[in-house]
Amino acid sequence: MKGHPSKKTAVRKDRKGQSRFRLGILGSYDRRCCISGDEIEELLEAAHIQPYIDERSNHEQNGLCLRVDLHRLFDDGLITITEQMTVRVSPRLEKTTYDSFSGRKIHLPKDQKCWPSIEAIQYRNSNEYRS
Repeated sequence: MKGHPSKKTAVRKDRKGQSRFRLGILGSYDRRCCISGDEIEELLEAAHIQPYIDERSNHEQNGLCLRVDLHRLFDDGLITITEQMTVRVSPRLEKTTYDSFSGRKIHLPKDQKCWPSIEAIQYRNSNEYRS
């Protein structure tokens, strides 16, 4: 169309159970990013600790509530969570604003049954994190 810039439509495969997973994770984390504490719901996403395989991946112990940019860095292996539930930031992000999160304790759900799985964290740190 004349006068309208062309827009690229993002095609994203809907993951089975994703919206239920997101609602559960956001509810467990009091609708706040577990790293930054931000509460703007439009910026919050449910991140899988162990990458999504199928609907069985969508359980609360395999999820974190993260701000969009932190979710992207988490998925790219540049930020992770330790077994002590603190933030580890890749040296690749040294001297960036993200480095200020290093060592910070994450905000955990009140219900301990919803806390991140240590096994999932160990998997992520062995297979996904880029030091």
